[in-house]
Amino acid sequence: LLVAASAVNAEVTLNVPENVDLLSVNMGNPDFEGGLFSAEKTVILPDGVNQIVFQYEPVFDERDDQRKAYSSVIIAKFEAKNDELTLSMPNFKNFRTAQSGIKDLNWEIRNKQGQSLHKTEDILVGDGVQLNRSYSEEATEYNKAGGHAAVAVSYLVVANQASPAVVANEVSKVAANVEPVATSAVLPTSASSESLEQLKAWYIKTSKEDRKEFRKWMIDQD
Repeated sequence: LLVAASAVNAEVTLNVPENVDLLSVNMGNPDFEGGLFSAEKTVILPDGVNQIVFQYEPVFDERDDQRKAYSSVIIAKFEAKNDELTLSMPNFKNFRTAQSGIKDLNWEIRNKQGQSLHKTEDILVGDGVQLNRSYSEEATEYNKAGGHAAVAVSYLVVANQASPAVVANEVSKVAANVEPVATSAVLPTSASSESLEQLKAWYIKTSKEDRKEFRKWMIDQD
């Protein structure tokens, strides 16, 4: 149980620039930590493999008008643990150079040391003209089809919101399936590892107040 508690406390912070439209995170709607109109938004991700869907949309002032360039809708997966990451996009001098360079977008995920993380990316192609695309559903279908940047659906699909009581209940289920061992730490069995990943994802989607309440609950169970 204590190992499960330490696992859900670990998280990855992803900083998203203002001109990047983050469309989906782990097949769900992104839950931003920053303000709606802030220059940079932040999402909290679980440790391990994560998948994002985004579109780069730089804006340029041309004469008395503003023009926006659009990249393809990109789906990408990467792996990180207990780190602060930032989506890094190229800077284009003007709209014309953006139109040319954005077609083959050269972007990076950088950690807090400025190092570029390994990522696997692909284009999330829509089916015909779609006015209101559901990018989370498209990402799920993409993963089921086994695309280049696909992840296991059972690994990342979780409820969008989970109360501390729900998470606590799931932790109890996992703990009940862990065989006691004569060591100072209890390690989860392979059968429960997927449930632990779900718990981590549920945990990071709750509010800060709910996380505090959940941690208090964990301490009381000791």
